[in-house]
Amino acid sequence: MANPDHPKQPPNPEKKALYSEAELAERRRQLDAMWKKSEATQKARADEERAKTAQQVKGVYKNLGVESPTEREKSRERATEIVLRDGGVNIHMSVRQEVSNAAYQTGFQNLTTRINADQRRYPAGQALSEIEAHLVAGNDLMRGKRRDEVLKEHDIKEFIDIRHLTKQVEEETSPAKKGFLGTNFGAKRAEKRYRQEPVLHSERVIDGKNEPAVRLTYYIPQTEWKDYSGRPGQSMMVDIVLPESEAEEIGKILERDPAAVRKIVERIMKEKILKNPDDWEAQQPKSDPLRPPYEQWDSAGSRIYLQKEGMKPGF
Repeated sequence: MANPDHPKQPPNPEKKALYSEAELAERRRQLDAMWKKSEATQKARADEERAKTAQQVKGVYKNLGVESPTEREKSRERATEIVLRDGGVNIHMSVRQEVSNAAYQTGFQNLTTRINADQRRYPAGQALSEIEAHLVAGNDLMRGKRRDEVLKEHDIKEFIDIRHLTKQVEEETSPAKKGFLGTNFGAKRAEKRYRQEPVLHSERVIDGKNEPAVRLTYYIPQTEWKDYSGRPGQSMMVDIVLPESEAEEIGKILERDPAAVRKIVERIMKEKILKNPDDWEAQQPKSDPLRPPYEQWDSAGSRIYLQKEGMKPGF
């Protein structure tokens, strides 16, 4: 029941609001500014924490003597760009003629880019003989073991060899001399002397540089990897001819990260050899992709072996 001493007051339509529209707008602006400042502060703290963590992780990798994933990816890109820019390349493997402008038939053949016409020879000749001479220890050679047998024994599916290219040059010739009074007595045959001389990058590579050439050979022996026909025994031989100064940088990258060679070969195939870059990973009609089965080899514990001139022969 209503209290007669305090009668109910009717609403007053003229009563003023607590805040004007302008004051409300200003209040909202202040709140928005406070919110943005809070978000910026939190983001700055989060960025600072991430940077601190990244620096700590980088320090751990440095103490272990290895590159961080980010540094490793940058190194791989750097090595690949050098090869694409200045490298002359000869790849020997089995492909279908229709997948590459460089292919002249179907089957095992040379796929080249920037190699001088007179140098487009089967790369496995000189390169593989030098690899074998350096790789296989003397006792293995005496037992008649072949290069691929030794690699298989050590579970090596990928092999890298880096060395200067040299050529044999005639240095001095001693002419033949007749014997005493035209007889054979005291006669002397002509003698030739030779010396090894560096091959220039420009001698092997179109628009190459006038500095010593270094050959980087990436070799995958015949394995269970299948070629275009479905037969096991696909292999790959990649010869990359580089200027000495740039080969030194790539050599250091490969010493830290031998798998960088995979990235290099992939970019060469996609950008210089294949008509369609997708054919690198694509399943072939009857067989395995052109891309080697790296994941299968890695999961099985297979290794990449790198050797450079001057290293002690053998393992």
